[in-house]
Amino acid sequence: MLPMNVNFKVIITALVISLVFMSCRTTQEIEPEPQPEPVEEELYEPEPEPMPEPEPEPEPDPEISSLNQINFDFDKSDLDSEARGLLRENVRMLRDSPNYRVRVEAFTDDVGTDQYNLRLSVRRANAVGDFYRENGISSDRITVAGLGVDPNPCMNPIPGDRGCREMRRAHSEPIAPFRRATN
Repeated sequence: MLPMNVNFKVIITALVISLVFMSCRTTQEIEPEPQPEPVEEELYEPEPEPMPEPEPEPEPDPEISSLNQINFDFDKSDLDSEARGLLRENVRMLRDSPNYRVRVEAFTDDVGTDQYNLRLSVRRANAVGDFYRENGISSDRITVAGLGVDPNPCMNPIPGDRGCREMRRAHSEPIAPFRRATN
């Protein structure tokens, strides 16, 4: 039993000594350790990735307010040199404005039967439509219609001309593309 008693005394002695040292004050005041000044840390923020350049909006088609009208000789559906020149100008405008479509309406004068004049006006409209296609305008952009006798009266009859040249015509109407409203 002796060894246990010795251990007990050693433990008690150690506790007393540690209490004495803990409760002792030194004559010198211990200054508290200075707190480091707060340092503003620069947070690393990665450079934002540059926004991709927006694709430029396509240039709008030049506006076509009207296309040339051509006239035909009496009882003819072929294109003369004057008509071809006017239609070439139309082709140029349509090529410059690829979103436009064209509607060709052809007429006759009032000489002949209604049935004959309707068929002749269809041949005239087709001749103009064929010219456009042969010169690079896509078929899906072209609509043709033969409408028979021109409903407008002849205002400028030419002496010696059978019928009225100004009524024997093909009118090309530009059809504007739909445009999205911009705010």
